[in-house]
Amino acid sequence: MDRSNVDWSHVIPTVTLDHDVALDKWCYLLRHLPELTDRPQRLQEKVFSKVFEIAEIAKYSPAEAAAYEDSLKIYRDLKNVIDYCL
Repeated sequence: MDRSNVDWSHVIPTVTLDHDVALDKWCYLLRHLPELTDRPQRLQEKVFSKVFEIAEIAKYSPAEAAAYEDSLKIYRDLKNVIDYCL
């Protein structure tokens, strides 16, 4: 299943970012993530950073995704070697 095209609109209630309620922020983010081009001011908290990083990676083309995975594998291999030596 291609998760990048999941339509959450029928599952997640319609909310706005008028209030500083965490649940409203998450609902807004999940509902509007495909449409967002920039992070809204109310979603600048550190907890949302990882979601936006993952969303950026999910937009990679197949070639970019393969290059990213190869790079990540090399990084993890090197990190494990260093951790093992220490």
